Amino acid sequence: MKRTAVIAAGLGIAAAVAAPAIASALSATALSGGQIQIFGTPALTGTTGTALVTGAIGDYGKTVKINKAGRPDVNGIYSRLVLHKGTIIADGATLQKRIQIGSEHAHIDLSSCSLQGSVSAPVPIVSGTGAYAGITGTIKLTFTLAELGTTYTTGPEKGQCNTNGGPVAEFATIHGSGPVSFK
Repeated sequence: MKRTAVIAAGLGIAAAVAAPAIASALSATALSGGQIQIFGTPALTGTTGTALVTGAIGDYGKTVKINKAGRPDVNGIYSRLVLHKGTIIADGATLQKRIQIGSEHAHIDLSSCSLQGSVSAPVPIVSGTGAYAGITGTIKLTFTLAELGTTYTTGPEKGQCNTNGGPVAEFATIHGSGPVSFK
């Protein structure tokens, strides 16, 4: 299985769509900081994923993988969380490196052509806008991936895992927590 998509996917930091009752609760007062939790689905292909933030911040939206210049980039090492009350930019370089190392050492279960694994790393928050202007902090994020590969259907390798065929099914999530503060 090709790991290129997995490496690019590590930055896409998570999300879900909240129910209307939760959305009305998001219009809370000024933020003072504290512990937050991030849950989401990374972009395994493309540049966007989803994110849900709980704890000292309650918000949700999408994530966009970006480069240092802030432009969408499937290979970008930064993530822009585009939330309803503002944006948060996080530097995922360390997480991306750990995903790459994990991908290079991933072992496929040849009896089922499947693999799974998780890596964790500190992800610093570098800036924010709107309600998140002046945000700082570091979130320990865990990226988890599970894939099911294909098998050869003909030829001398029939029935064996086709490690060049890409996955037929995959699941990925990002979650983590850490303290944030506002300048």
